[in-house]
Amino acid sequence: MQASGKARQGAVLTRIVAPRRAVRGEQLAWIAKAARGAAPSAETTGQGAPAGKAGRDRRKAQAPDAWIDLALVARAFLDEAPIEAIPLAAEIARQTIAANRQR
Repeated sequence: MQASGKARQGAVLTRIVAPRRAVRGEQLAWIAKAARGAAPSAETTGQGAPAGKAGRDRRKAQAPDAWIDLALVARAFLDEAPIEAIPLAAEIARQTIAANRQR
């Protein structure tokens, strides 16, 4: 990324992402809670599933602890960690810049 790109990303982080960090953190916390409730059981991990399922009928099994990663990112947003230190915040800034370029 060029110097102007880094400056633009920093501006998006401080002016757009940071003011809404509480909203993002709360959304991520709810998603983590939902993911925790949807953690695969023995029936969905293949131990109780019928053999031969393939294609569209087969679903990808989630990692049973994926919700923990979401909860940790939610906590980073809610605990006022430096916005630049949160990889998801940087990705939101990059996607915002990319979407603005296409206008």
